[in-house]
Amino acid sequence: MSQNIDPALAAVRGSIWVLSQCPEGSRAVQRALEGPLVGREEVLGAIADELRGYVSKAARCPHANHVLQKLVASSRPEATQFVVDELLTRPCCLVQTARHRYGCRIVQQLLRHCHFRQTMLLAEELIRDAASLSCHPFGHYVIRCLLECGVEDQCRRVIQAMQQEIGTVARSTMVCGVIVAGLENCTPDDALQLARTIVSEPGLLRALATKRSGDVAMHGLLRALPGPERDRAVALLLQDSQPLLESRHGRVALQGLLRAPPEAGAPPKRGAALSEGTGTSPHSAVGFHI
Repeated sequence: MSQNIDPALAAVRGSIWVLSQCPEGSRAVQRALEGPLVGREEVLGAIADELRGYVSKAARCPHANHVLQKLVASSRPEATQFVVDELLTRPCCLVQTARHRYGCRIVQQLLRHCHFRQTMLLAEELIRDAASLSCHPFGHYVIRCLLECGVEDQCRRVIQAMQQEIGTVARSTMVCGVIVAGLENCTPDDALQLARTIVSEPGLLRALATKRSGDVAMHGLLRALPGPERDRAVALLLQDSQPLLESRHGRVALQGLLRAPPEAGAPPKRGAALSEGTGTSPHSAVGFHI
């Protein structure tokens, strides 16, 4: 470390883990992470060194998670390899972190900022639990992020994992945003298979439409279908529309069908289903606050 130590780092150095666990201390460490560009690598390295061995605890801490998020977002990918390693060392640690109120933010930051070779093992473990994570209040943010940041094969395998348990997954209140993210980022063939799987289950598309952002998910699925299949699915929805009329979200979906029936090939509006949280939710990895 050079002799010209950044004052913000000097104020916290040696006590970073302890300070990160309280509100004022966390803010102080984050200020150090926001220091001048000159010497930034030294600052980031010093803070990372003091967080080694504490990743799992930091990810679950209401204050330290902000420090860890900012460290991952601010550092070179290679410098945060220790975060990936610690989440993968203990069996189930990654999935448990993805299910955590604060931990889900850390996993999202890793998926967004690390190299593919770093996130490949993270993705493999998440895909194995993709169906259950898609239905989880916090885990579904991670699966949406994986669909947005992953490669084509990873997106396909997430979709396939959901299809295998579609009867449960599509009835979850959390899954609409995941479905829209899948439709936006997977291939047309994968979108078609997902749409056919849902439409083939009696009442499943209708049940999906009654969920929050279900109108966007429903329209996206219908657009993925060829004309005749889409027309049959729409006719079935209109034939028994009472369940839709009984739900606030269902009424929105029904109004959309009556106003502008879906057309093939038109993708769902990007971000339209994100009223569930991405971008503004405290559980999406978009900001660092206390």
